[in-house]
Amino acid sequence: MMARLSPRERKLVAVLLLVGALALVWYGLLAPLVGGFTDRAATRRALIESYQRDARAVAQIPSIRRAAEAQRASADRFVITGANPGDVLRDRVAAAIVAAGGTLKSIEDVAGDSAATMVRVRADGQLTIPQLNALLTGLAQGTPLLVVDTLSVAADEAFQTNRPGQMDVRLEVSARIAAPKPR
Repeated sequence: MMARLSPRERKLVAVLLLVGALALVWYGLLAPLVGGFTDRAATRRALIESYQRDARAVAQIPSIRRAAEAQRASADRFVITGANPGDVLRDRVAAAIVAAGGTLKSIEDVAGDSAATMVRVRADGQLTIPQLNALLTGLAQGTPLLVVDTLSVAADEAFQTNRPGQMDVRLEVSARIAAPKPR
């Protein structure tokens, strides 16, 4: 049998039991209850932020639609249309060289990796510096917009005579092909 506890020991046991009961109440009831409130508050804040972000996105729909319409309206500026885009591009480059005052030697299609979306031609001609400047300006200002992929200039005559003259110019130009209309 156990001996009786002294009053001091009884007080100590009572304090320990009280601390244990408080710990049990805190960890068993209050901590999960307070933790649930904080978790739900964090979830509520995340949902409010998501709602605000979605509301801003929905508010932008009219301006996005206007931008899409503007892009559809200006799409012809960026693509070559027609039954044979290669012929259209070849004719445009040849006409630009002749209009600049140069002499067209040859022009041919260039096969590429992006044949389904782009068409590319290579043109060889003879031009002076002002004619080359006029050619590049004419290609840059026309529609549809073209990309000058490569430009090679050989000024052998100028090297031999020490004066600017006719230069052999090789030019590769590409343009985007119009995608077929969706059905």
